[in-house]
Amino acid sequence: MNKRKAQNWIKSKGTCILNGFKDNIGKGWIGGKLALKVCVFILFAIVGAYINTGLGVIIDIFICGLVGFLIVNISGVLLKVLIKIFRYIPAEFMAFFLIFVIVITIVLYNVFGLAIYADLLIAFTIAVIESFLGIGIWLLLKRKSKNYLGISLVFFTIAINLSVVFLLKNSGTDNKELERYLVLHKEFVSKRAIDSPALKGKYEVKKLYYGSGKDKNRKEYAEKVNIKTKEVFAYNFLENYKGIKGKLRSKYWGFDDRKMPLNGIVWYPKGEGVFPLVLIVHGNHTMEEYSEGGYEYLGEILASQGFITVSIDENFLNSSWSGNLGNENDARAWIILKHLEQWKKFNYDNKNAFYNKVDLDNIALIGHSRGGEAVATAALFNKLKYYPLDADTTFDFNYSIKSIVAIAPTDEQYKPGDKPTQLENIDYLLLQGANDGDISTFMGSNQYNRVKFNDEKYHFKSMLYIFGANHGQFNTVWGRADLSKPLSFLLNTKQILKGEDQRRIAKIYISAFLKTTLMNEKKYISLFRDYNTAEKNLPQTLYINRFEDSNFNLIGNYEEDVDLRSTTISGGIAEGERLWEWKEGSLKLRGDFESNNNVVYLKWRNKGGRYTIDLSQNTTDKLNIHLDSKLIFSACDIDETKTKSDKFDLTDFTVKVVDSKGEEASLPLSSFNIMPPAIGIKFAKWNYYNKVQYGEEFEPVLQTYQFKMRDFINSNSRFNPKELKKIEFIFDESENGQIIIDDIGIER
Repeated sequence: MNKRKAQNWIKSKGTCILNGFKDNIGKGWIGGKLALKVCVFILFAIVGAYINTGLGVIIDIFICGLVGFLIVNISGVLLKVLIKIFRYIPAEFMAFFLIFVIVITIVLYNVFGLAIYADLLIAFTIAVIESFLGIGIWLLLKRKSKNYLGISLVFFTIAINLSVVFLLKNSGTDNKELERYLVLHKEFVSKRAIDSPALKGKYEVKKLYYGSGKDKNRKEYAEKVNIKTKEVFAYNFLENYKGIKGKLRSKYWGFDDRKMPLNGIVWYPKGEGVFPLVLIVHGNHTMEEYSEGGYEYLGEILASQGFITVSIDENFLNSSWSGNLGNENDARAWIILKHLEQWKKFNYDNKNAFYNKVDLDNIALIGHSRGGEAVATAALFNKLKYYPLDADTTFDFNYSIKSIVAIAPTDEQYKPGDKPTQLENIDYLLLQGANDGDISTFMGSNQYNRVKFNDEKYHFKSMLYIFGANHGQFNTVWGRADLSKPLSFLLNTKQILKGEDQRRIAKIYISAFLKTTLMNEKKYISLFRDYNTAEKNLPQTLYINRFEDSNFNLIGNYEEDVDLRSTTISGGIAEGERLWEWKEGSLKLRGDFESNNNVVYLKWRNKGGRYTIDLSQNTTDKLNIHLDSKLIFSACDIDETKTKSDKFDLTDFTVKVVDSKGEEASLPLSSFNIMPPAIGIKFAKWNYYNKVQYGEEFEPVLQTYQFKMRDFINSNSRFNPKELKKIEFIFDESENGQIIIDDIGIER
């Protein structure tokens, strides 16, 4: 047999075998299909055997098996239809279609962070729409006569594309719940209004720059610099400043972590005198878009009021297209202290413009975002002798940092010794926007809770939570969008305050805080106790504030144990009556973020229930109560059903005190302030993205309530606060309610 005959024979036999196999399979494929369906039924039936619905094992098995059988049949029919459709689609088009879907899915997953199935669905939808657009245009171009299919496809797909563009360009939706609340809040007008602390002061404001004189990108810190400073060796604090990321940074800036500059913009009062020193430090942003100039609005007003105000440059620690440093917040803090070291030299140098003009006994630090965490870390480092991560790096600072302002701070990005930063005996102000699309969880409240007072001096801490305030508008460079493009197109910016209004709030509170803590102007304390005292000066929105000072004697903060009846102070007993819910636990912030704060959860129905704290005589003696004392606690409404209802009820209840002789005095909660309802925030236009990226719309934030003992006496002159025996929360004002309470105590 020659070669050709052999090849023909093999080909003939192979064809016969293939045809025979094909014929047999063609006859037997129905059996294979049935076998697969039976297998699916059996698998689902096995699952049903372990579900235990209570209907009986036989019924569970049958129902689950039937569900599996239906799923495989319906899926088979759909797939069969798709296969038939794909037969008429050219392979080359399908190849490009699938590649497009895969590429867009990868991009969406990495940019938007959605679930992979959502990214795949979006990518597939985009591919279909844009394919039909291309088909329609092609049909119109290739056929001279009217082509109704092409016209329809083009019209339909362009309409969809324009709708998407409109959705992305649209600013979003209003917060209707907030608008309804503000109408009700107009009825509550404070009679204790104060003048704005943010009025322009008596000093003419001057401005200058100090820096290395060598800056590659910033003329103001190079040849135009007014005062030259020496670089600092930050190598020990920047373990991630290495590799290609470090080299690209060094290339851009012209320096590395061994020679980092001390650059700053200074706004200062012209005139004679010694002035308190205020340092402002920005947070993380694109390093190529310089952030420190965004606080000029603060620098100008504070300098006019008599503060030397410095916005320091830490842009070289910020994010970049070339990569982020990460774990750099300790470096941010250390550089702040190196700036203070420089200012000490300025003050003692008789050739310097600030010679003997700096009040080094009165220093404040202001930080925004990561800078808000960095100023707290700087205050901690200021008292230490060694760097917590390396004893070979020693500290010798110990400056007189009296107060700290944290604006939308991060928390625990740096943990000294693997512990959260603890602050003692320092005044602390926290500002947070409810609509913060960057720091969307109120993590700064954790640092607020960790500020403690235990010396003989007067200290206070205060927090203001601002609806409508976002992250970026506290800095004029960062702007209205808290996310970079294209993510910013998804943000619901319509609920955000105007930038000038948001910064007006910052000016009012920061001016008042610095005047109080560095200039001892105590008249502004009322602003931090109750935001309503500045109502006429503040933009109209919902505010929530907390306050605690060193005169506060704690009765209960729910941190001591798991016994519902125990109180933090010894000798107290807590009791609940007719409550639907009474439990203690961690305060959960947005996205199930665990706070470091325990609270008590209380729920009632049909105007029933009360929560009582019974005090022993020894406990009352420890509290040192007198006529000018205040009963203080923090509370929050967490009943979201009320804001959804047409009635929109505000929660109210009675606060009662009882003395040892049984004399009672009562006041409604609303006599101090109305309780903010559980209003949520929609950060994004798209509900699904809002849920995936930010979590729950509502976040519980505590409001401090203060009741003067004299007001209780006005309701019952026989009540004796020195003999306080019981504190009762009686839920008799609102039909239903669900609240949390924390930090019950007496301000002596």
